[in-house]
Amino acid sequence: MSKSKGHFSSPALLERARDFRHPLTPPEAKAWYGASLPLLQLATADLIAGCKDRVTRMELTFDNFTEVIDPAILLRGFEYYEDGQVISIQSPKSGLWRAEVQGTELYRVELERDEEGSLLHECSCPYDSGPVCKHIAAVLYGIVEGLAEDEDEPDERAGQSRPHPHDMLRSLLETAPREELVKVLIERAREDPGLANQLRLRFESAGVSRKTITRMVRQALKEGQDRHGFLDYWGALTAARAVEGILDQAENRLSQGNGLGAASIFQAVLETVVAAMGDADDSTGSLASCIQHALEGLQHAREAMSPDQRAALFEYCLETAPSQLFAGWDWGWQLAELGAAWIRSPAQRRRLFDTLDRMASSDMRLTGVTGLFDQIEQERCAEIKLSVIEREGDVAAVQAFLEAHASLPEMRERLARLLIARGDLDTAKRLCNDWLEQSAVRAPGLRKVFLGILLEIAETERDDSARAGLARALFVDTGKFDYYDLLKKSLPGEAWEVTLESLIGEAENNSYVRSLVPEIYIREEMWDRLLKVARRGGPHLLLGHREHLEPRFPAEMCFEYERIVYAALAHASNRGTYQNASLLLQRMGRLGAVPRALEMIEELIAKHRNRRAMVEELTLAAKALRLGLSGGGR
Repeated sequence: MSKSKGHFSSPALLERARDFRHPLTPPEAKAWYGASLPLLQLATADLIAGCKDRVTRMELTFDNFTEVIDPAILLRGFEYYEDGQVISIQSPKSGLWRAEVQGTELYRVELERDEEGSLLHECSCPYDSGPVCKHIAAVLYGIVEGLAEDEDEPDERAGQSRPHPHDMLRSLLETAPREELVKVLIERAREDPGLANQLRLRFESAGVSRKTITRMVRQALKEGQDRHGFLDYWGALTAARAVEGILDQAENRLSQGNGLGAASIFQAVLETVVAAMGDADDSTGSLASCIQHALEGLQHAREAMSPDQRAALFEYCLETAPSQLFAGWDWGWQLAELGAAWIRSPAQRRRLFDTLDRMASSDMRLTGVTGLFDQIEQERCAEIKLSVIEREGDVAAVQAFLEAHASLPEMRERLARLLIARGDLDTAKRLCNDWLEQSAVRAPGLRKVFLGILLEIAETERDDSARAGLARALFVDTGKFDYYDLLKKSLPGEAWEVTLESLIGEAENNSYVRSLVPEIYIREEMWDRLLKVARRGGPHLLLGHREHLEPRFPAEMCFEYERIVYAALAHASNRGTYQNASLLLQRMGRLGAVPRALEMIEELIAKHRNRRAMVEELTLAAKALRLGLSGGGR
């Protein structure tokens, strides 16, 4: 990566890249192409029409969806399907399915299959962290399971509402002999220890001991462990699903009002799964999700407990939170937070505060880490204590606590905001300025917090000079153009022009905000300077800002596109690269360079006839260019 940047900064290479009569050497071409390859895809944006938000075309089929979809999404989708949250699936016509899935609300899913078997999919949910959501995955399972059971194409039942397989199974079980059902369950429990455990937890009237539940959780974890006891990526998913089956039984106990019985399961899961995290690849967060489920479950379990049981749960939280089991994890602090929310007496308050102090110091001793880590632990401790003091409603005590802990950035920020609310702006400014002078170098990421507070004060005091200086500092620190706009608004015309040039110079010398310079040029309509910096920056900037550059500099952009295409096709590559190069050639046609684009295609095909994929893509591009030309295009 660093070598590529070095090549880009070489004026000689830039001149060589512009002269197609003297091709770049292989190392030079590779340097240019290495940076342009990921960014050639930007050129496709304006050429793909009719795309809708949330409708994504990908090579997804009924046969491969379990391999294509992210495992964590797949698991959640399967759970949705198994839990009967796919309300209905209809097939109004061949190759089209519409479904309703019950999530946070009722979501609509639509799937359409093309002639090659690939699926176009859409869901009305707000999920935007990937191409496929859990609701789509659930419907895919529903359709495939329906096909497997009936061995009919769903198209043959077009327009009919499809009952969920669980509903059909319930009908069968309700009419089956009791003795036969017991026999089947015993046979399955012998084959599946997890099922046996779930049945015991659900139906054993005397209750299952905590020791036995812990053994069940360990057994569930073993379902994903290898022979060395490690939970790899897939093993963690398998183990998490088995543990969730146990957690389901805790939820069942809660639904029956058995808070103590539910808490026993949540406690066993919490301690056993946390202990296993050191030997697990929990990249998907599935095991962490089980731990979080257990912590939240304890909160709900308390609501279904007697006073004595609640007191015992409070003690459990305070006894367990400081244990070495949670060293380096946040879950111990979350247990302490639960205890903090349940304080009902001064004795409990003192007990909690003593526990928090031990946790803050013990985490530092156990990890051997000081400095920033120590500060984070101290802040965690202070935050929980402060939450207790705030619930007690003593405003003076809150301020006194914040003042006593003002060395911690979070507490100092809270104190400054409290002082602003009370109108003591001078003291708030002093707090912020003292921190910026003493600690900004050690924790530069927090600098913007205190600059932001000072900016709020300047706004309140209508101090234009202070506001301009703070807005500039925040823009350089954060790169947020809200501060840029505020800075511009704070300065009169001539002062702004001087400040602008100074700001551009500062940004160009600051690696963090250097990438913002093109945006400044766009906002100020400095188009010549934008073209210059885009050319200097290479394909990334050229393609990233083409919407502004193409209308104003069509000839120059065609020249740059030529350079990118030649560099990209200097060596054999994959079809995606050839497609993106072809799209750039078509952009040249749109900019009035159809003859030159066709000439380049003819030249490239003649030179590389053995690259079948490249020849196919360039031939298609040539056809598109000719159609545009014959249809009256440029």
